[in-house]
Amino acid sequence: FFASLGLAAHLGRLATAAARLAELPASAIDIDEGVVVRGNPTALQRLVVNLLDNARKHGAPPIALRVAREDA
Repeated sequence: FFASLGLAAHLGRLATAAARLAELPASAIDIDEGVVVRGNPTALQRLVVNLLDNARKHGAPPIALRVAREDA
């Protein structure tokens, strides 16, 4: 199942909750409005949770997640 997903709306709460679980401040998450992807919502959620968890376990501070559109 694929859908067009507005990332700010779809991932905003999820990313904030995942950041809290990964012991990161909410300010570490920045998702631009208007960024849309076509994908599987469940897989996208799993990707963000795994990304933040791996960053906490294996990365070095500061850890941040930024999603923005870059026009080519």
